Amino acid sequence: MLDQVDVPSLLAALPTDELEAGHLIAHGANHIIGGTREYLLIHFDALCDFYLDAAKCPRTLGCQSGVRSGLGRP
Repeated sequence: MLDQVDVPSLLAALPTDELEAGHLIAHGANHIIGGTREYLLIHFDALCDFYLDAAKCPRTLGCQSGVRSGLGRP
């Protein structure tokens, strides 16, 4: 589903003023260093990478006892 997100269109829809764009994203986002668009691109890429890697992991994450993530919960 993430591959269906039209990131260029989302970024184009943001106001050109960085402070205004930051206010639309979240509280305090108007203080992002490096720009709102760059921030969103970095975090969207990280989100995609996380889910792509997570989809490749076996259900037990390699744990021999069958306990997932090693946190002691089945």
